[in-house]
Amino acid sequence: MKTTVTEARWVIDRDGAWVSFLAPSPAEARAMCESLKPDKPYTVEVKRHYERRSKNANDLLWELCMQLSEKLSHDKLIVSKEEIYRKHIKIAGRCDFVACIERAAEALMDGWSQKGIGWFAERVDDCKIDGCVKICLYYGSSTYNTAEMSRLLDSVIQECEQCGVEVLSPAELSLIKEEWR
Repeated sequence: MKTTVTEARWVIDRDGAWVSFLAPSPAEARAMCESLKPDKPYTVEVKRHYERRSKNANDLLWELCMQLSEKLSHDKLIVSKEEIYRKHIKIAGRCDFVACIERAAEALMDGWSQKGIGWFAERVDDCKIDGCVKICLYYGSSTYNTAEMSRLLDSVIQECEQCGVEVLSPAELSLIKEEWR
C-alpha cells in the first residue's frame, strides 16, 4: 500500500523505537495497518514526494517543438519536431554514462532507443576500461521530475524566442509551471 504523508513522529517504548506518520484519513491509516500480516516482515521506504508534471506542460513542450519545426521549414531548414525534442533532451535533459563491453554496445544503444522518442544513446569517448566503450544514455521526458521538465521546457522556449516563434507570456508560462512545482 502506498500513500503520501507530510508529518512523522518517533517514540521509544519498552518494545523499541517506533516511527509513525500522519495519514490522510483514519480509514487509510486503518487499512494500512490491517493490510499487514502478523509475523511477516515488510520493507518501508520513505522518499520525497514529487507531483507529476501537468498535461499542459507536456502539451506545451510538443506544441513548441511543432511550431519551431514549422518555422524552420519556412526558412528552408527541414527539422522534425522529434529531432527538436531530442536536441533539447541532449542540451537540457537527463543522462547517465555507462561503461559497456564493446561487442555489446550496439545492442545496448538499440535496446535503449526502443523505449521512446527521447530515449537515445551515443558513444562519447574511449573508456578507461580495456575492451569497453563509454556510452551516454539519454532519458525521455516521461521520466522527468518537475525541475527537469522545467529545464527542458525552458531550453525549447529559449530556441523558440531566438527563432521568432511566439511563446506564451511570462504570466501564462508561470501558471503552467505552477501546476507541477
